[in-house]
Amino acid sequence: METEVTQSLYQAVMGVNPASFKACGGACPVEAVSWYEAALFANKLSQNQGLSPCFVCSGTTCEGVGGTGGCGGWFQSRAAYVACSGWRLPTEAEWEYAARAGTTAARYGDINDVAWYDGNSGNKTQPVGRKQPNPWGLFDMLGNVWEWCYDGYKGDLRQAATDPVEAATGARRVGRGGSWYDDANHVRAAQRNNYTPSFRDAYLGFRVVRSSP
Repeated sequence: METEVTQSLYQAVMGVNPASFKACGGACPVEAVSWYEAALFANKLSQNQGLSPCFVCSGTTCEGVGGTGGCGGWFQSRAAYVACSGWRLPTEAEWEYAARAGTTAARYGDINDVAWYDGNSGNKTQPVGRKQPNPWGLFDMLGNVWEWCYDGYKGDLRQAATDPVEAATGARRVGRGGSWYDDANHVRAAQRNNYTPSFRDAYLGFRVVRSSP
């Protein structure tokens, strides 16, 4: 998606709006959504559009299609997950590839031109798509809200890799991009964070992606 999932889209698909900054309006990113809730949203959006769901969910937990269950089930079928035709969370490598859009600097433009962060956000989220997009036309890849990724968190990614395979086990998922709450050092293409999949906060949202048919 060109922007983060907005409050209005989340409300339309899920029938609720969990955002902390509801007063910001429907054009603002939805936040306070857990990894599991983001997966449920992706599945429902896929189903609404006649696409194959990319997560298998039971109760309040989800894993990628083809998963084998247990701690690492969501990870073990990564290839099948990426090949899924429905809406899904990006892998960490997909997220960074999309965020950089062929650029190599810390950001794809001046921070005040491309991102909402603690220096210009007014300590809250802002409507999506108001800053300059990256060279591929994607808005808010940096700032506004951290964005959930599919992968589990692996602490050491210093090795050179085109598509690093993340932790096969573990209880934390990756967040990327920084937010309205963060200083400039945390709002850059290489910045990484991690959270338990049930975690929610006002600085954490998501966008969904689809593989080419």
